[in-house]
Amino acid sequence: MLNWLDVSATHERYDDYVREAEHERLVRQLSAQRASRYHLYDWLLARLGCLLVAVGKHLQARYGAAPRIPGPLAASQ
Repeated sequence: MLNWLDVSATHERYDDYVREAEHERLVRQLSAQRASRYHLYDWLLARLGCLLVAVGKHLQARYGAAPRIPGPLAASQ
């Protein structure tokens, strides 16, 4: 036989599931908005990175490689 505590606990658990589902829905909605909003920005940054690499390669070919400077960071290169 069900008592009031069982019914109340079941109702609270159901409310928790509803809140969790609503939270997940909002997270997915915001993730989709962020992806569409920053798509062009991400593409432009990627193109800028490719351009900087190409310019760097051109400068190295034209003027030679950068000189090695002794120091603690030189060993990691």
